[in-house]
Amino acid sequence: MAYRVLVVEDEGIIAMMLSRMLERLGCTVLATIDNSDDAEVLFSREYPDLVFMDIQINGSKNGIELAKSLVRQQPGARVIFLSANTDQTTRDAALSVKPMAFLPKPVEVDDLANVLRAMDQAGTQHA
Repeated sequence: MAYRVLVVEDEGIIAMMLSRMLERLGCTVLATIDNSDDAEVLFSREYPDLVFMDIQINGSKNGIELAKSLVRQQPGARVIFLSANTDQTTRDAALSVKPMAFLPKPVEVDDLANVLRAMDQAGTQHA
Protein backbone atom coordinates (compact mmCIF):
# COMPACT_ATOMS: atom_id res chain seq x y z
CA MET A 1 0.00 0.00 0.00
CA ALA A 2 2.92 2.37 -0.57
CA TYR A 3 1.13 4.75 -2.91
CA ARG A 4 2.12 8.34 -3.66
CA VAL A 5 -1.02 10.40 -3.23
CA LEU A 6 -2.30 13.90 -3.76
CA VAL A 7 -5.11 15.17 -1.55
CA VAL A 8 -7.31 17.89 -3.05
CA GLU A 9 -9.59 19.16 -0.28
CA ASP A 10 -10.56 22.73 0.54
CA GLU A 11 -11.39 22.13 4.21
CA GLY A 12 -8.10 22.22 6.13
CA ILE A 13 -9.14 19.98 9.03
CA ILE A 14 -10.50 17.31 6.68
CA ALA A 15 -7.37 17.50 4.51
CA MET A 16 -5.16 17.07 7.58
CA MET A 17 -7.18 14.13 8.94
CA LEU A 18 -7.28 12.44 5.53
CA SER A 19 -3.53 12.88 5.10
CA ARG A 20 -2.83 11.37 8.51
CA MET A 21 -5.09 8.38 7.83
CA LEU A 22 -3.40 7.76 4.47
CA GLU A 23 0.05 8.01 6.02
CA ARG A 24 -0.96 5.50 8.72
CA LEU A 25 -1.96 3.16 5.90
CA GLY A 26 1.52 3.44 4.38
CA CYS A 27 0.93 6.09 1.71
CA THR A 28 3.20 9.03 1.00
CA VAL A 29 1.14 12.22 0.81
CA LEU A 30 2.86 14.44 -1.75
CA ALA A 31 0.72 17.45 -0.89
CA THR A 32 -2.64 18.63 0.31
CA ILE A 33 -4.01 21.30 -1.98
CA ASP A 34 -7.21 23.31 -1.64
CA ASN A 35 -7.70 24.45 -5.24
CA SER A 36 -7.87 23.07 -8.74
CA ASP A 37 -5.23 25.35 -10.25
CA ASP A 38 -2.39 24.34 -7.92
CA ALA A 39 -3.53 20.70 -7.97
CA GLU A 40 -3.29 20.58 -11.76
CA VAL A 41 0.25 21.99 -11.70
CA LEU A 42 1.42 19.55 -9.03
CA PHE A 43 -0.25 16.61 -10.77
CA SER A 44 1.55 17.34 -14.03
CA ARG A 45 4.87 17.59 -12.19
CA GLU A 46 4.55 14.59 -9.82
CA TYR A 47 2.06 12.18 -11.47
CA PRO A 48 0.83 10.70 -8.17
CA ASP A 49 -0.46 7.12 -8.01
CA LEU A 50 -3.77 8.31 -6.57
CA VAL A 51 -5.68 11.56 -6.21
CA PHE A 52 -8.17 11.86 -3.35
CA MET A 53 -10.49 14.59 -4.61
CA ASP A 54 -13.25 16.57 -2.97
CA ILE A 55 -15.92 17.67 -5.43
CA GLN A 56 -16.41 21.18 -4.07
CA ILE A 57 -12.96 22.80 -4.18
CA ASN A 58 -11.56 26.27 -4.72
CA GLY A 59 -10.15 27.40 -8.04
CA SER A 60 -11.29 27.64 -11.62
CA LYS A 61 -12.64 24.04 -11.71
CA ASN A 62 -14.64 21.88 -9.37
CA GLY A 63 -13.32 18.43 -8.47
CA ILE A 64 -15.19 16.68 -11.27
CA GLU A 65 -13.91 19.09 -13.91
CA LEU A 66 -10.40 18.80 -12.50
CA ALA A 67 -10.57 14.99 -12.57
CA LYS A 68 -11.60 15.10 -16.25
CA SER A 69 -8.64 17.36 -16.98
CA LEU A 70 -6.22 15.07 -15.10
CA VAL A 71 -7.46 12.02 -17.01
CA ARG A 72 -6.91 13.92 -20.28
CA GLN A 73 -3.34 14.73 -19.15
CA GLN A 74 -2.63 11.18 -18.04
CA PRO A 75 -5.05 8.51 -19.25
CA GLY A 76 -5.41 6.00 -16.47
CA ALA A 77 -5.06 8.61 -13.72
CA ARG A 78 -6.68 7.21 -10.62
CA VAL A 79 -9.10 9.44 -8.77
CA ILE A 80 -11.07 8.71 -5.62
CA PHE A 81 -13.85 11.19 -5.02
CA LEU A 82 -14.77 12.26 -1.51
CA SER A 83 -17.94 14.25 -1.01
CA ALA A 84 -20.62 15.18 1.47
CA ASN A 85 -22.84 15.70 -1.61
CA THR A 86 -24.17 12.23 -2.29
CA ASP A 87 -27.26 13.20 -4.28
CA GLN A 88 -27.78 11.22 -7.47
CA THR A 89 -26.92 14.10 -9.83
CA THR A 90 -23.55 14.72 -8.14
CA ARG A 91 -22.86 11.02 -7.93
CA ASP A 92 -23.68 10.45 -11.62
CA ALA A 93 -21.47 13.37 -12.67
CA ALA A 94 -18.58 12.03 -10.58
CA LEU A 95 -19.02 8.47 -11.81
CA SER A 96 -18.91 9.67 -15.43
CA VAL A 97 -15.18 10.27 -14.87
CA LYS A 98 -14.79 6.57 -13.97
CA PRO A 99 -13.12 7.09 -10.58
CA MET A 100 -11.58 4.26 -8.56
CA ALA A 101 -14.20 4.99 -5.88
CA PHE A 102 -16.74 7.50 -4.61
CA LEU A 103 -16.59 7.78 -0.83
CA PRO A 104 -19.16 9.75 1.15
CA LYS A 105 -17.86 12.07 3.87
CA PRO A 106 -17.03 11.66 6.62
CA VAL A 107 -14.47 9.13 5.41
CA GLU A 108 -13.31 6.46 7.83
CA VAL A 109 -9.87 4.84 7.81
CA ASP A 110 -11.52 1.49 6.98
CA ASP A 111 -13.01 3.01 3.81
CA LEU A 112 -9.56 4.16 2.72
CA ALA A 113 -7.98 0.82 3.61
CA ASN A 114 -10.60 -1.01 1.52
CA VAL A 115 -9.88 1.18 -1.53
CA LEU A 116 -6.12 0.66 -1.17
CA ARG A 117 -6.58 -3.08 -0.64
CA ALA A 118 -8.73 -3.30 -3.78
CA MET A 119 -5.98 -1.53 -5.73
CA ASP A 120 -3.39 -3.95 -4.39
CA GLN A 121 -5.52 -6.94 -5.34
CA ALA A 122 -6.13 -5.54 -8.80
CA GLY A 123 -2.40 -5.04 -9.25
CA THR A 124 -2.81 -1.39 -10.18
CA GLN A 125 0.14 -0.04 -8.21
CA HIS A 126 2.80 1.70 -10.27
CA ALA A 127 6.28 0.18 -10.16
